[in-house]
Amino acid sequence: MSGFTGEVAEFTRIHQSLTGVNSELSSTFSSLQGNMEQVLASWKGPAADSFRRLMERFNENAVKLNDSLQGISDLLEQAGSKYQSQEEEASGTFSGGGFAALDG
Repeated sequence: MSGFTGEVAEFTRIHQSLTGVNSELSSTFSSLQGNMEQVLASWKGPAADSFRRLMERFNENAVKLNDSLQGISDLLEQAGSKYQSQEEEASGTFSGGGFAALDG
């Protein structure tokens, strides 16, 4: 083993949870952006320009957050798959081959 332990079901549960949270955040950000575009459509002047720039930075950071959550989710899925493979490999090592002579 490579120094970590866990249950495959737990890796899967957390991966699915993060995927759901990421989807909800993406939907919320899209809705917020739509609402802000409606407000900005009729708002003119220096304050509106400043707010537009703020919303651009917010949207850029929202994309980064979504990308980070997706990356973490993907890594958890990979870790769960690798852990499962290592468990199956270890199980196979102990149930066959040279250990068969110990049975009798």
